[in-house]
Amino acid sequence: MKEKLVEGYFVKTSDNLIFEVKGVVHPHDRIIAYVRYVPDLDSASSDSSFRKIYDLREREEYLSNGFLGYLWFSKTHGRVLQAVPHKKIVQVLNPIEHMNQIRNDKSALSIATTNLVDLLLDNTGIDRTEIGITGSQLVGVATETSDIDLVVYGESTCRKFYKRLRKKFDKVPRLERYEGELLDAHV
Repeated sequence: MKEKLVEGYFVKTSDNLIFEVKGVVHPHDRIIAYVRYVPDLDSASSDSSFRKIYDLREREEYLSNGFLGYLWFSKTHGRVLQAVPHKKIVQVLNPIEHMNQIRNDKSALSIATTNLVDLLLDNTGIDRTEIGITGSQLVGVATETSDIDLVVYGESTCRKFYKRLRKKFDKVPRLERYEGELLDAHV
């Protein structure tokens, strides 16, 4: 595998499963990643529809019923982890590349995402090559009510981002803290 896959990336497999990459260190022959989207067999749609699995136990149970090759015992961790063998990966979904692609998309969600990223870039001084979009937008299953899941890459970049945003947060127009009733309504 040539591309370095890290947290925030997703991979699609030859079994039509979509996994979210976890961490930054992986075994030589596979990527530590947890199944997130699976084919939606109940969908009336003729296209390739997916459903999201939230619960970790449900994810493992899904793989236990026909996809055992994605359950792997890690000697390092001393337990079974979900992992995708390199040979099973058919598509890599890169958050930074996708962020650049959606800049041309005219959907309300893509415009909101682009505006938010530009606002954050203007107020933190990080480079646009260090921030990406992950989650449902990266996978291509977002709706107009989907949230915006951003990821910032690089330790020093993240420290700079958080430090500058913390200082400026209350002065940045249109940003509000995700706490209290707003957070409670989402959780």
